[in-house]
Amino acid sequence: MQHDNAVTLGEKSPLYSKQHGSVLVICLVMLTILTIIAIGTTTDIGFQSNMARNSQFRLNAFNRSLSELNGQYQKMVKPPQNEALLESALSAGKVTLAASDLTQAPAEDDPFTPEFSVSYLNESKGQTPGEMIASATSTVTYRFEFNSIVTLKNTGIRSDQSIGINRIAPKE
Repeated sequence: MQHDNAVTLGEKSPLYSKQHGSVLVICLVMLTILTIIAIGTTTDIGFQSNMARNSQFRLNAFNRSLSELNGQYQKMVKPPQNEALLESALSAGKVTLAASDLTQAPAEDDPFTPEFSVSYLNESKGQTPGEMIASATSTVTYRFEFNSIVTLKNTGIRSDQSIGINRIAPKE
């Protein structure tokens, strides 16, 4: 006859009565710690994705503003030269272009709002850089500022880019 050496844990067994649920408590504490870590990581990922998206919006606004400046400058200097915009700014002081006159007219569902203006700053008389010292012709330099502003609707994201233009003309 063979004896069974297996230990049975019944309700009246001495090993069963020494356990008071400590494994359960330790597992619940570990699970709580892991849950807190997971929630913190998820929140951090959400913040990082918002920062990356805002950075992309700012970069897009900057590129659109700079592109509009370049487009308006190219329209002005390419033959036939279109200096009507500068003439208008010279007489009015500041001219703001309508949306239809922009080189990159926005679509109806475009979240970006572009603005473009030309301001007459001042004129300087006398010799201009590059002119010979005893030149018989004197010139006037008119200074203008091209300003392009692109704003993302309903946010604080905005890009304001400017360039200066010197228009040299014969003295009248």
